[in-house]
Amino acid sequence: MLFVIYMSVVVEAIALNDPCTDGGAADQCTDALAECRDDAGFKCLCKASHFVHTSGACAAQIALNSPCVAGQSADQCTDSLAECGSGLTCVCQAEIALNSACVAGQSADQCTDSLAECGSGLTCVCQAGNFEHTDGTCTAKIALNSACVAGQSADQCTDYLAECGSGLTCNGSGLTCECKAGNFEHTNGACAAEIALNSPCVAGQSADQCTDSLAECSSGLTCECKAVNFEHTSGACAASKIV
Repeated sequence: MLFVIYMSVVVEAIALNDPCTDGGAADQCTDALAECRDDAGFKCLCKASHFVHTSGACAAQIALNSPCVAGQSADQCTDSLAECGSGLTCVCQAEIALNSACVAGQSADQCTDSLAECGSGLTCVCQAGNFEHTDGTCTAKIALNSACVAGQSADQCTDYLAECGSGLTCNGSGLTCECKAGNFEHTNGACAAEIALNSPCVAGQSADQCTDSLAECSSGLTCECKAVNFEHTSGACAASKIV
């Protein structure tokens, strides 16, 4: 007589984060949303686009602007740059601080400061026409002859040939953006390099357009020594000796 003995082998499913067998049964992991994959050794881990819920089970990640749950895993939002915000929706994480690394081609508002942009060096920098204030924010540059602040960035003045100077006036004193030494204020409202002796000048410009303070723009439209002055062999104007 032939006896047939049937034996059943129970294979216990593998819990999340426990070792599993590469190439084993697709359902070897207890959680149906987990799979066996290599992460410093083969383990049962949540499938892509899922996260480990505080309940200990895998759950689908949450789309941007969709409701999320406070206290869950930091990766519950589908977007790696998103987080569960105070309004309990997946929102983009904090923007990027001034002088911190940014990403080319991203949204124009990736930088925290609304007057900043992702510069060519891939850091958030102040946009053109603005400078970095000592308070750490971007501020509009200051026009020529307008009030400026001592100790601020050297580029606080709109004109790159200007600086925050003494601003002395007949009514008092104050700091204003004025042309740097060796430059004068052109009638077009910009600073321009002063003109050397015997070089062409422009009629109607500022009296200080000539480099030499004892020179002026002559009728021949060159910078020449003023009356009662002469051109010294040093190349500068000097007062004529009165006999």
